[in-house]
Amino acid sequence: MLMTYPDQIRAELETAIALALQNAKAGNLRTRKVSQSNIIKALICMKGGSLQKEFHKVGLPFSFFVQCHHKIPSFLFEDILAVFNALHRDTQTYCGYRVLAIDGTTVNMAHDTSSDSFVFHPGAP
Repeated sequence: MLMTYPDQIRAELETAIALALQNAKAGNLRTRKVSQSNIIKALICMKGGSLQKEFHKVGLPFSFFVQCHHKIPSFLFEDILAVFNALHRDTQTYCGYRVLAIDGTTVNMAHDTSSDSFVFHPGAP
């Protein structure tokens, strides 16, 4: 079965998290309820709400994060993003950046009337 682009990105992110956790030997987060991988995925994929609201949306207990967030070393996120960037080979860029939005996120871009993707709508201001 052919993977969709969002599924491919999600798989690459999950692989990056697993590899970074394995390389860091970051098994110091011991819990039976929530894995360290799930808490990291929740943090990376958060939107604009409060921590409590965002954790509630994904079904994770906020109290767990409050008690255990200090056990997740900050360098782990750098490693995850470095591995993810190494795994993801998409060459298409916008102003030199790769823009990935797979969770319904909108990206507000400047209007460029000379761009092929610019669509004029007569009712817009």
